[in-house]
Parts: sequence; structure tokens; C-alpha cells
Amino acid sequence: MLILSIGPATALEPVFEVMLQPPASRAPSRDDACRDGIVRHRIERWEEARRRPPGERTFGSVEEIMRDVRPEAVTRLEEQGCEPHFLWRFLACTDVNGPPPGARGVPDAVEPRTAEALAKVMRRCIEQLEGAGIPASR
Repeated sequence: MLILSIGPATALEPVFEVMLQPPASRAPSRDDACRDGIVRHRIERWEEARRRPPGERTFGSVEEIMRDVRPEAVTRLEEQGCEPHFLWRFLACTDVNGPPPGARGVPDAVEPRTAEALAKVMRRCIEQLEGAGIPASR
């Protein structure tokens, strides 16, 4: 089984566990591992944001800002053979609090409040990337 490491494993909500289940019809591929790695990273960031008090988003140092802009998990995934274009497009697509969505189909300033809502957004983003022919790994 191919596993790419992005950091410590955390217990996931059932809707996320189901989303990360590999297809039973084939062995997991590097694409599967890259897709799962970036999905896990996005889930971790979402859970971290849920634990913060509303409106609190301050940085204590330039280093913290840089870690937010260029997460270590993404760097590790890139180093392990994941396609940077896929990783960054996925993060942009799932960042529903970011700039206007354009073709993403997610209204600006909408935050998934439930695991089910985030899973739906992530599935749609993966479908869009796959539909555009963007591979998850090099």
C-alpha cells in the first residue's frame, strides 16, 4: 500500500473516512495517495479553524505567516511526487473563504460548517480537477 506522509494522523469524522476509502477494485496508486494527502491537510486546516474563536486570525511572527501561505504538508507532498498544480488548485478550490469562486460554484464568504458540507466541497473540487485532466501526481 502506498502512503505519503504529511504529518501526524488524526481521527477523522466518518464522512471523511468514507471519502478516503480506496476503491476496492484496484490497489491504491500514487494519485490516490496524493489526493488523500491533500484532502487530509485540508481537513486538518478546517478542524483547526473550527477550534479558533470566531474572527480570530492573527499571526505571531513572519514564520507563522509563511507556514500559512506555504504549508509544510504541501511541501512534503510535492517532495514525495505529488503534482504541485493539483495540490494548489485543490486548496484554492476548497478555500471557500477566499476570493470570489469563479468557476468553483461556491459563493464567496461561505464556510462549510459541517464535515458533510466540507466533504461535498472537496468531492466537487476533485471532480473538477480530474475533469480538467490535472493529475494528482507526477
